[in-house]
Amino acid sequence: MKNYDVARYGIDASLNKSGLEYINLYLLHQAMGDYFSAWRAMEDAYKEGKLKAIGFIPMF
Repeated sequence: MKNYDVARYGIDASLNKSGLEYINLYLLHQAMGDYFSAWRAMEDAYKEGKLKAIGFIPMF
């Protein structure tokens, strides 16, 4: 998830490959690159109903 566009593509690709209308939980794991933009992409997909819940797993 390097940036907004890559994140949006990943979300849409996951939906298309699975044949689902929405995903119950989508997590941002091992954030790299511009993870703030990736988070915004997840927020937008959430607002559009593509994702029902979003989250972030911090790496220590």
